[in-house]
Amino acid sequence: MREVLFIGAGTNGAKKIRNNFQPYIKIREKTCIEHVFDAACGSQIIKKVYIWGNKTRLEKLLHNRMEALSKTDLDIKIINERKTPFDSFFFAYLDCIADHSLKRIIRSWEDFEDIDWNILLDYARNNGILDTQAYIILSDTPLITSREIDFMISHTDKDLDIIFGRTLQKAFEKVIDRTNDKFVVHRAVKNFYNYIIKKREVGLIVNSFFAGKPFRIDRKFWGILIRFYENRTIIEGKRFNFKKIKNNYNLIKEFLFSQPVEGFLKKPSIMRSNWFLLKAYRSIIKNSKSEKRYRDLSTLFSKIEYVTGLKIGYQISECIGSAFDIDTQYEADFINKNFDILSENINEISL
Repeated sequence: MREVLFIGAGTNGAKKIRNNFQPYIKIREKTCIEHVFDAACGSQIIKKVYIWGNKTRLEKLLHNRMEALSKTDLDIKIINERKTPFDSFFFAYLDCIADHSLKRIIRSWEDFEDIDWNILLDYARNNGILDTQAYIILSDTPLITSREIDFMISHTDKDLDIIFGRTLQKAFEKVIDRTNDKFVVHRAVKNFYNYIIKKREVGLIVNSFFAGKPFRIDRKFWGILIRFYENRTIIEGKRFNFKKIKNNYNLIKEFLFSQPVEGFLKKPSIMRSNWFLLKAYRSIIKNSKSEKRYRDLSTLFSKIEYVTGLKIGYQISECIGSAFDIDTQYEADFINKNFDILSENINEISL
């Protein structure tokens, strides 16, 4: 079965490095979005690519590539981004699945607040797409490969409602070790964590892949995700951002103590909610003796599943190119300098 891939190339929420936002950082004479686009178009299982961002700029930048692909069966569509990456993805997804009648309704919706969820859920049920997964990658990973994209999509757990991509730290470091250039983690924004998974410690790093079932996510939970995203960077370099930790704590508290929405949310007791809240707050721990950082997010995921019914989990892989996102000038310079050897070793080691 061939799939649809969504690529985030917007500037809302993106970091600016020197004079360029992440999608437009140049690596070996090509912008990041061009590298990612080329990888997506080389996929064996993708039938359609949606890109959100500055439509005019992206169409101009990718014009020659899209012209060359016009004779193939790969369909490309670029749409303008919205206020947040979540709005941008969701409205791109609606554009993908909607028929002409639904598209006429969607045109009057500017953001999540305008959406009539009853119309959407009825449409999803009637068209059998309530449990359809969508696949997303971001555009600041110029080393991502077509093979990685195919692997991540084809190995998603179909039972999960939300999936976060993670790459094994040992695979990432193996590629780094093969360069003749020391990668200084404290000068990059690379947060390696020891995740507690089934009572075992596993070193992981975030990669650019996400998947999920958009219509299985409750509208209130979408709102929580948007606000959580705004406070996502809780560790900056070696320091904790306690303001963002507090904001996330309050979001989880608000979520757990909220009233049911259209019968979707369960209402835990006050005592159970307080216990959930404590567990959620302790999901991120720093061990002061070893300087290792720990995440026991499986605990938090299990509590969210209790309250919402949503099944959340990780896809753990050795997809290394998708973990080489660019958040700093140092990372951009490192990838530029070592692009050839990194690409060669990613192709050899990845997966």
